[in-house]
Amino acid sequence: MPKNKNKKNGGGRPVTTYLPNGKKDYSYRSTWKHKFSRARNKAQRGGLSKDQMMRQYGRFPKGKEWWGPERDFAEWKEKWITENPPP
Repeated sequence: MPKNKNKKNGGGRPVTTYLPNGKKDYSYRSTWKHKFSRARNKAQRGGLSKDQMMRQYGRFPKGKEWWGPERDFAEWKEKWITENPPP
C-alpha cells in the first residue's frame, strides 16, 4: 500500500496549491467548510485553545469524546449551522 494516498484514492492530505508568484494559496481558509471544521475542533475541546486544553486536561479529546457545553457533536452542529448558514 502506498505511503501517501492522493485524493483520487480517497484519502490523504490535499495537494498544496500555489499562486503564480510562487506563494501558497490560502484562499481555502475563507470557505464555509474550513470555518466549520475549525469551529468543530475548538468546540470539541470545550472552547479552549490547544495550550489551555493541555493545561486543563493534559491531552486531546479521544475519538468522539466531547468536552463542549453541548451534549454532543450533533447538537453543536445544528446550533452552529443555524448561526452560520452555508452560502
